[in-house]
Amino acid sequence: MRNLIVTLDYNRFGIDGPITEAMPGPYLNHWLAQGWNAIEVNGHNVRELAYAYRLAAAGFGHVPRPTVVICHTTKGLHYGALEGTADSHGTPLKHDDYVAAMRKLGL
Repeated sequence: MRNLIVTLDYNRFGIDGPITEAMPGPYLNHWLAQGWNAIEVNGHNVRELAYAYRLAAAGFGHVPRPTVVICHTTKGLHYGALEGTADSHGTPLKHDDYVAAMRKLGL
C-alpha cells in the first residue's frame, strides 16, 4: 500500500459550515489512527507540495503504508469578502467584486 497517496484539501469548511461542527477532534488523528503516513503542507505552496509528493512516493520513512498529504488551504482564497468562509462555495460575487478578484489573480 506504499504506492497509495491521497491529497486532501483541508480548508476547515464543509459545504455548509465549519468542519469542527461535524468532527470536533483533530482531523489528522483520523488518518493516523488508521495507520496512514501523514504529511501536512501549505496547499498554496507548490514547492511544499512537490516535496511532499516526493517524500510520499519514496515511501516516507521507508514504512510500507499509504500516505495522505494534508493541504492546509484558505477556502475561497482571493474571493473577495467571501474568502475564508463556507459561503465562498457556490455563492457568486457581485460584478464589481468579481472583477476585483480576477484582477488580483492577474486575469
